[in-house]
Amino acid sequence: MKRILTIAALLFSFGLAQAQNNSAHKLFDKYEDQDGFTSVIISEYAFQLLANVMEGEEEAFEEAARMITGVRILVAEDAAKGPSFLADLEKTFNFKTGGYQPLMTVKSDGDQVLFYLREQGKKITEFVLLVQEPTSPVMILIEGNDIDLKKLKNIAGNTEIDLLDELDDIELDLNM
Repeated sequence: MKRILTIAALLFSFGLAQAQNNSAHKLFDKYEDQDGFTSVIISEYAFQLLANVMEGEEEAFEEAARMITGVRILVAEDAAKGPSFLADLEKTFNFKTGGYQPLMTVKSDGDQVLFYLREQGKKITEFVLLVQEPTSPVMILIEGNDIDLKKLKNIAGNTEIDLLDELDDIELDLNM
C-alpha cells in the first residue's frame, strides 16, 4: 500500500511540475499567432548547432549554448493589445502561484524589467525576463536543464542584449 501511495504521489508531483512548466508555454501559445504580436522560437537544436560551430573558439560561449534547451520571445507590437498581455504576464509569472522566484526588478522611465527564475531542486530550469511597458510588453523565456546565470550573461554579452547587463549586479552563486 505504501508503495502504491508513493508511486501515486510521485506521478502527481510530476504532473503538477509539468503543468506549472507549461504555464509560460500556454501563454506563449495564446498570443504567438495573434495579429499585433511578434514571436520568436529558438530550438534546442539551434543552440546545439551554435555550440558545435563555436567549438574550440569561445569556450564560455560554447558551454552557455549547450545549457540552453530553448528560447521563446513574445512582444506585443499593438498598443491596444498590450494591457491584456501585460495582465496575463503578471498572472503567469506570479511567484506565489506560478512557481517563479523573483530575482530582480529594474525601474526606469516608467517601465519595469523583471527577472524571474524557476528551479527544480538546486538547478535553474527557466530564466524569464519581462519588460512591463504598458503598450508594448515583452517576455523572454530561456529554458535549460541547469542554467548558469554567469554563462547566460556571456551569451548576452556576445549578442549585445543590453537587458541582461543587470545580471552583473547579482553577486549570489545561484548554481550551488
